[in-house]
Amino acid sequence: SQEIPIFNRRGMSIEQAKSSELAAKARLTQVRAEIAANVVQAFSEYLYVLENQALQRDLVQLLEQFSSIAEQRYAAGDAAMGDLLRAQNALDEARSEYDNLQAMRFSQRARLNSALGRDARAELHGDYALEASHREFAHLPAAPDTLYEQLKENNPALLALRADVKSLVVAQDIANTSGLPRLMIGAEYMNTNMASDTVTGMLSVSLPIWRANYRAQREAAEADLASGLHELEASELAIQAELSMALYEWQDAERNRVLYGDVLIGRAEQAVASSLSNYQSGSASFTDVITSQQEWLSFALAHRRAMANQLAAVATIHALMPT
Repeated sequence: SQEIPIFNRRGMSIEQAKSSELAAKARLTQVRAEIAANVVQAFSEYLYVLENQALQRDLVQLLEQFSSIAEQRYAAGDAAMGDLLRAQNALDEARSEYDNLQAMRFSQRARLNSALGRDARAELHGDYALEASHREFAHLPAAPDTLYEQLKENNPALLALRADVKSLVVAQDIANTSGLPRLMIGAEYMNTNMASDTVTGMLSVSLPIWRANYRAQREAAEADLASGLHELEASELAIQAELSMALYEWQDAERNRVLYGDVLIGRAEQAVASSLSNYQSGSASFTDVITSQQEWLSFALAHRRAMANQLAAVATIHALMPT
């Protein structure tokens, strides 16, 4: 026997299946975009560690120069033993921090390899630089107002939820037909010892007498649709907030990048050179030199941190709108 799909039951089932397929494709796009964002964020952190290590190496060289000057001044009787010991301690501390960053470099490389689906110990071949990657990839894909306009149409999570809602609308239409009769057509074959084989046609019509059951199906479908619509609305607001946060992080990093890169680092470098010269001539204290060096390092790290944060923010924005 076979049911004859009257009341467009077959068409509604096909439409519901197509909606489920669209939702599955959108979720696949979402997963791919999230993986890509994870790779970029891990890569930006890896580049930041590389830059941090390079800065620490420069600091070690600077402290070696300062320690040599302190030794010369102490030998000449122009500096106290305390200055020499503090200079040597600062140099040893900087060398230890450099070694720690070397270990962190391997751990960040393992994180990046994991995001790429590779062995954690795999080598990363090629010359990578945070500034070059930032210059090429850290710009916004569009103006903020345009991004908000494109978000609803391009976000894969919202596309998947819209397809789910469409499927729920069809499910509600299907539930509305549950109380309608069903038509069956078929054939029946009989073989008995008293008569010859007989084949008869069969036509049957169901009697939808369980009205409470059909009413419950309609109410459940209506409730599912309302829940899906509320989930879609809440997700739209949440994803808008996520985009707002990513844009804020990008803009905040841009302000810091310009401030530290174009203004503060240059001044700090001049202060370090001046303090070293003054200390060598005896017109500056050890504290002045160390303070200027720490200020330069903090500004340089803040500049690199801003570039890495911009790369991560752009990766988040692209994950929200992978098209």
